Amino acid sequence: MRERETDSPLTFISRYIFLPILLLIVTHYILFFVLHLDIAPVFVTLIFAAVVFPFGYDLSIRTGNHVAGAFALGLIVGVTAATGMSTVVLVLLDQGFFPDKRQIQDFIEVSMAIMLAYAAGNATGDFILQLLPDDADSRTVIGSIRAVIALAHGRSLTERAVSLEATIKALTAVVLALGALVVAVRKLISPV
Repeated sequence: MRERETDSPLTFISRYIFLPILLLIVTHYILFFVLHLDIAPVFVTLIFAAVVFPFGYDLSIRTGNHVAGAFALGLIVGVTAATGMSTVVLVLLDQGFFPDKRQIQDFIEVSMAIMLAYAAGNATGDFILQLLPDDADSRTVIGSIRAVIALAHGRSLTERAVSLEATIKALTAVVLALGALVVAVRKLISPV
């Protein structure tokens, strides 16, 4: 059985809630107020998903928290980050917090995409852990990537990937990733 790290509550909250929220708000600020990018909402949502995916992955690899916990943390991160992004717009552009229904829809869609990406990262981490040997190095993001590459050259990868549990976890990761993609695509095709 793989031993998990136990962080202090403050370290855990800082690492898995405050840091992703801060990175998402800074990413939003850089995209729209520094670079002045005018990109499709689907790409913005995918960028936000790419920012939080590693946090969900690390949550699984380092602490062993499961997808249900990642959904809860992802929802907290998503709603809080979307609120922070809306506050940045409110302060810098002097707009209302939700000037119209479109901003409410954007808020909900961005929050949900962040939540799904966080959970997809966690499910992916669960799946990867099923493939890895039970050692301390595989409990870091870089260590787990190295271990997967090393396993790809041996038979143990195939033998472990066949297990029912690994298959279910892989399907969970795929479904969560597809859910995040659906939210992003919906954002692209929905009327303004």
